[in-house]
Amino acid sequence: MSNLSMHNTIAHWLMVIGGVNWGLVGIGMFLGMNLNVVNLVLGGVPYAEPAVYILVGIAAVVGIFGGCKCKGCTVAPMGGAM
Repeated sequence: MSNLSMHNTIAHWLMVIGGVNWGLVGIGMFLGMNLNVVNLVLGGVPYAEPAVYILVGIAAVVGIFGGCKCKGCTVAPMGGAM
């Protein structure tokens, strides 16, 4: 991932964090527990939790539409073939 631009790298990690969080939310629902890590960490800060969800959503949109298009990136977004 070292050949990706900084914004594409950030988008990648936000999508990974968001995906893991949603996986834990699903597991927590089956177990009757709150495993929403974003809520557990940032739940006491009024606007921080929604801000994280918005950033993860923006990162997903960046990933859906191909991520970085600059000539400096030699690796396809999210590890796909170019």
